[in-house]
Amino acid sequence: LGTICCSVATTLGAMVAFVVGRFFLQDSIKPMAMKNKYLKKWLFDETGSNEIFIQHHKDKYDGVFPVWVSIEVTSFTLLSKIYSNLKNEDQSKIAKEHYGIPYVYIRNWIYVLTMVRNTCAHYGRLYNKGLTIKFKLDKSDLDRGLKNDTIFTAIYLMGKLTKDEIEWRSFVINLKGLIEKYEKIDISLMGFPDDWEE
Repeated sequence: LGTICCSVATTLGAMVAFVVGRFFLQDSIKPMAMKNKYLKKWLFDETGSNEIFIQHHKDKYDGVFPVWVSIEVTSFTLLSKIYSNLKNEDQSKIAKEHYGIPYVYIRNWIYVLTMVRNTCAHYGRLYNKGLTIKFKLDKSDLDRGLKNDTIFTAIYLMGKLTKDEIEWRSFVINLKGLIEKYEKIDISLMGFPDDWEE
């Protein structure tokens, strides 16, 4: 799941950077970044990130960072917060132009997916456990039988948010192989329907 979450975050990050790039200059990004200990360290402390592109901006541009640099080192959680704090029309622009989905769904999905990603990153349990924060689903998703608190729904929605079809098919093939390897696992306990691959 981590690979697909990373892909979703990278794509969303690029879109957010494009939309908000016209608003953020050093003076407006620095106060926000200074409030986040990780961004503050990576972007402004001498002991921060050793990423070449960050060091380049520290050395050559006296620490003036374009939005894309800040987004590049932003966590999925912070990216979710940035997206949800955009003006509704900017959230809508990203959601409609890139996903064809109303922004209220994208905002909720990204937020819940950050919780799923964090659960995975900290070795939390997802098997046979409902998600504590629920996905907002539209009528067509509900008609498919999706439930708003299952790991299958998280995977399904990541598929809707993944722009790279080859990467998504590869993920599905690998997931199928993993499920077959551990055939004793009852995937229905994670919300998987019988025809989940379709």
